[in-house]
Amino acid sequence: NLVLPRWVDLSTELEAYELLKKPFDTEHVVQLLRAMRCMLSPARTLLIEESGSARQVIRRMLEGSRFNLEIDETEDARYGLKLLRLTSYDLVIVDANLSGGNGLEIACQT
Repeated sequence: NLVLPRWVDLSTELEAYELLKKPFDTEHVVQLLRAMRCMLSPARTLLIEESGSARQVIRRMLEGSRFNLEIDETEDARYGLKLLRLTSYDLVIVDANLSGGNGLEIACQT
């Protein structure tokens, strides 16, 4: 099908989330609007990762996404737990192998 590659190229050029063909499916449009609202609403994010270079890579990836993320980060497991107690986060990314605390244990507390 030659149409699909053209749609992909066009959506990339327009930086479009999705292109719709007529006739529109009402439920599909509603789901797209919900997804866009989620992407545009600020989401508090906590990144707990010991490696500075890994945190840098993860931060760049998150900042390059279509989501509006407010990112706090720490390399310290205990400080990460403190932040979790003091702040409500929408998304928490935790290194599973933290030396200062069990990443899985921290993840279970979110």
